[in-house]
Amino acid sequence: MINGRAFLALGIAVSFMACKKDGIEVADLTSNPFDADYEGTAVFTHEDDTTTVESVGGAPMRVLTVEVRVHEELFGRPTTYQVQAGAPVNEMIPSNDVENGILRLRILNTTPGQQYCTQLRLGNSGAYGASNTVCATAE
Repeated sequence: MINGRAFLALGIAVSFMACKKDGIEVADLTSNPFDADYEGTAVFTHEDDTTTVESVGGAPMRVLTVEVRVHEELFGRPTTYQVQAGAPVNEMIPSNDVENGILRLRILNTTPGQQYCTQLRLGNSGAYGASNTVCATAE
């Protein structure tokens, strides 16, 4: 039969072993799309595109409009953000310009059959995280 002190010591030893947790490795935390080292699913994907001829500055111009899905479900909770669109778009798009998870990129003066690619980066509070490239072909 185990006496009271031995039972207490055994209980403490078991609880320490059961609660032991390994240290958290910050380098392994790559699932937040707002972090620069994000390694998860693409945050931006091509949804649709159309090519139209519009009058820009009085001259006809072929314009490629690309609809891009922002996968907000990856954020963990609703939040405001910005999307930095690289060349040939070169603009900053705030989340209030993203309707139902879709942002629209307009690429001016396109050539039929030419593919246009834009690198998109997710931003929040001046820092940038996940990025990937979305491409579409002008008609």
